[in-house]
Amino acid sequence: MKKSLIFLIFVLLFVLTGCKNGADNENNNKKLVGWDGKRVTYEAADIGNFGSATPAGTAIYDSETDTVAIWNVDASLDNYGGVQTPTLTLDFSRAVIFKMEVVSCYTQYIVKLAVEGESEYYYVLSDEGTPGTISINVVDAMLSEKYRSRNTQPDPGYQHGWKHVGKKKNCNFHILAKGPDGEKQTAELVLKSISVYNDQPAVTGVAITADNLSDNRIEVLKGNPGVQLRSSISPTAIENKNVIWASDNPEVASVSAEGFLSFVGVGVTTVTAASEFDRSKIASITVRVKSGFENPANLAAELERLDYQGSAASAGAFMDLFNTAWDSEEAMRQGLSFPASGFLSFRSSGRAFRV
Repeated sequence: MKKSLIFLIFVLLFVLTGCKNGADNENNNKKLVGWDGKRVTYEAADIGNFGSATPAGTAIYDSETDTVAIWNVDASLDNYGGVQTPTLTLDFSRAVIFKMEVVSCYTQYIVKLAVEGESEYYYVLSDEGTPGTISINVVDAMLSEKYRSRNTQPDPGYQHGWKHVGKKKNCNFHILAKGPDGEKQTAELVLKSISVYNDQPAVTGVAITADNLSDNRIEVLKGNPGVQLRSSISPTAIENKNVIWASDNPEVASVSAEGFLSFVGVGVTTVTAASEFDRSKIASITVRVKSGFENPANLAAELERLDYQGSAASAGAFMDLFNTAWDSEEAMRQGLSFPASGFLSFRSSGRAFRV
């Protein structure tokens, strides 16, 4: 009884909000921008005029923030609700890029591709909730294991490759918010825009280069100045050659939006460059920042120097020792010689050992 009451309250709020924002939508009854077979961008006001195949979904435009909220009044459903783009004739002999600017989401968003004459939807994005710009190759996303596994049909069209490759098909995208399964309340997805591109070849690769990059790896001593990373996108016909840089562990090495790599602390991390046009295309390198104690002689000298009295200098040295990755723990242990009465604990590759 209590859950039913809560659900009714959310539905009432949904209706009232729709009335409150009705003026925004009434003032936005302009004709949607047309599809020219190449590219289209639907701004938030345009999305507010998208239709929905079910009564459980709608889009409410907010002129003050220039955003649109896509609502699904039953958050537990991922096949019922949301809105659909107008029909787009997509040419699958070229890349189909779907781009969406997400402001916020409760708690996930799902995007599917509906193909004319097909009874099933093809998953483009699912179980996502991160704000920001999403830009991916639709077919490559559907061919990934994550999205293929969501469809339980024997052969939904991409288990053995995209069955519409090289064809032109009338399609639309179905966008909806989703909450945790079983949670019967309103889910909301707030957007700034949706774009579709169908006039370029697919991104086939991303490459990273740098002056001191060898075997896809950079190794430097802590304290070294940073290096400039460079990226390239294949093929060269791709207009947008920008990449998004990221480091798995910025406390070891951080990378700026322009690709400048800074060595912050001792350890190993992975640095990636993802195509801004198709974020599923990623290149990565390994970055190892050394402490200088990777050989037994240097380590022994540092251990003799430490005062073990809790000074700031000793604390910093201990942290460097703690994060040092030795190539061989056994060789390191055999290379050290200490009085039998003393011992120290070290960690290497996630394990501890004593000398």
